[in-house]
Amino acid sequence: MKERPRGFIGEDKIDHDGEIFDYIKELHNYLWEFIYIFHPGAGGSLSDWVNDTLDDIKSGRKVAIKQGSKLYRVKE
Repeated sequence: MKERPRGFIGEDKIDHDGEIFDYIKELHNYLWEFIYIFHPGAGGSLSDWVNDTLDDIKSGRKVAIKQGSKLYRVKE
């Protein structure tokens, strides 16, 4: 991920109560869900996990996904 200064999406740059910020939060949450597939214990800063997860995908790493009581395995 591109390095950005802390607080680059501050109140002075974007309305945190507006539709655009709501859209950003929605995408942020989807990205975390995607990262959790490869790194279930992930936490902290999203930017700490994005590159590793992309590397996992590009390398063809296989994962097992549990949804409720069902376990789904990615087929070879």
